[in-house]
Amino acid sequence: MCAANQSADPSDTLLGAAVRSFQNALDAWRDTDATRKPFAEVVTQIAPLTTSGKHRLKALLLRAEACWFGGMYDTALADLDELVLCYPHGVPGFMTAHTPLELRGMTYVKLGRFAEGEQDLLQALEEFRSSLERFPGGRIERTNQYFWVLVARHRGNESAAIDEQGKYY
Repeated sequence: MCAANQSADPSDTLLGAAVRSFQNALDAWRDTDATRKPFAEVVTQIAPLTTSGKHRLKALLLRAEACWFGGMYDTALADLDELVLCYPHGVPGFMTAHTPLELRGMTYVKLGRFAEGEQDLLQALEEFRSSLERFPGGRIERTNQYFWVLVARHRGNESAAIDEQGKYY
């Protein structure tokens, strides 16, 4: 049978729809900074794919990101704990080792667990450092990862972190 005539795997369709919903929610959040509701809808939409199947890893990461942006930090943390535990070295071609560590560290900061957040963020920074060093003039102190380390050190005070990071520009 020709590929064009084959019906798509329902999980492919669901994942694609959830990714589009997440992107739309992110765009709306950036534009208005007023609502987190669309992220909750993404979480509901992606839930069936987080238990098993070929899209489980992508679904867990997408749900964790949607939960983070939606302010559902406890749910994000559960998914991120699983990703860090099950994929400590990342997944080639999809997820670097620093991705779930960074998001988990940011989640800990949002939950007021600053020491745990700083620990994960510093580990993510080390994982990220090798890729950053390939770019001329790349400075770790100018990265988003370093910003969140500073937020953790300043116990959630993003203004103080911005002031400190500004010294590196």
